Amino acid sequence: MDLHKGKIHSIQSDIFEKRIVTASSDGVVRVFDNKAEAGSMPLLEINCELQGSYGVCTKAVFIKDGELIASSYFSGKLALWKREAGTYTLAIVKDIFNGTIYDIDAVYKNEIIKIYCACSDGTLRIVDIAPGYTFSQEDVVAHRFGVTCVSSNSEYVVTGGLDNSVVLWREKKEEMRFRDHSGFVRDVKISRDNVFGLMSFASCSEDGIVNIYTKTQEEFKKQSIEIKEPVYSLSWSKTGFSLSVGFGSNGLKCFSPGSDGKFTEVDLTKCEN
Repeated sequence: MDLHKGKIHSIQSDIFEKRIVTASSDGVVRVFDNKAEAGSMPLLEINCELQGSYGVCTKAVFIKDGELIASSYFSGKLALWKREAGTYTLAIVKDIFNGTIYDIDAVYKNEIIKIYCACSDGTLRIVDIAPGYTFSQEDVVAHRFGVTCVSSNSEYVVTGGLDNSVVLWREKKEEMRFRDHSGFVRDVKISRDNVFGLMSFASCSEDGIVNIYTKTQEEFKKQSIEIKEPVYSLSWSKTGFSLSVGFGSNGLKCFSPGSDGKFTEVDLTKCEN
């Protein structure tokens, strides 16, 4: 990781945990191979550095089981990289809008890549990429002052913004808006699809609060956890039942649900993958 010449804005592993992609303020997307055995500490070797004259890179995500990588930039550009012969090369780059893309998330379904872009003008831009890299785009007004974060699964999208609110979307329509934070929302994460059909999502804010929402029939049950320091990042485990929380200056906590469904802090060594 010492290859980075700027701040690391995002780190993500592929579904198999064999590759890791990072986005950095130096404008470079870096792909690492994980040489470690399953269940062991990561052993990373650089695979490639993906660089263009696009400015600061804000996010990089794997798509389609790691066959593709999407990356976003302060310049409002969106790049798509394809895997070839064990490495990645640029497939296409597009100007999404004249402003900053703070965050992206993506889903792949029915041969369509759908990329959600959280933008500085308060708009959620939804980019569909069909075979042959044919682009279409739809803009949805989401948050006053700016959309800071976005997360998605096959059915729902969640956004957070500089208006301190969190919005749940379905089929590009606002389902519900939550106003449970008193500071800027810095991250939202929706749990992965799972065999139990449980739907949860979490939000965190500069107010030091993590809110976890769990769907019960047509309503959402909220649990608030006070961290007492600004909270900046969230990550669900692969199974979608443990939540890792990044806060303050490199602080990290993990929360898992008990038999009553309430999330409590657990030792990091006991946090499920």
